[in-house]
Amino acid sequence: MKNSKKSAISYCELRTAKGNSVVIHDNRILSEQQGRIYLYNTDKNALVQYDESIVSSKLFPLDDEQLAQAVKDYKSQWETARKQYIREHTKPHQIDNDVKQANIDDLLSDDDSNMDDTDVNIDDDDYDD
Repeated sequence: MKNSKKSAISYCELRTAKGNSVVIHDNRILSEQQGRIYLYNTDKNALVQYDESIVSSKLFPLDDEQLAQAVKDYKSQWETARKQYIREHTKPHQIDNDVKQANIDDLLSDDDSNMDDTDVNIDDDDYDD
């Protein structure tokens, strides 16, 4: 999954037999399993792990209007889910609790607020079929 702005976050439409959903991909959230990716599924209000070889052909870019609406509708929920994921998946180390909490707080504060999500561009030819 690529986009021309090199943004860490991509908004797409996931098209399946069960219906279509807006999903959000943050390339900074990595799966521990090879060939798997996490997508924030807006219908499920959760980060869901998918098989990249299966899901990549079912992801389609949003047009500018759809993208603006998706950002408006889902950005807040997405950021909440992302922060929860980071809290749950940050492994404690044998370091001072103040330092550990400071590192977690740094991750949680990285909410891309300086990014204009409406500038995320996804080219049709960037998807593997």
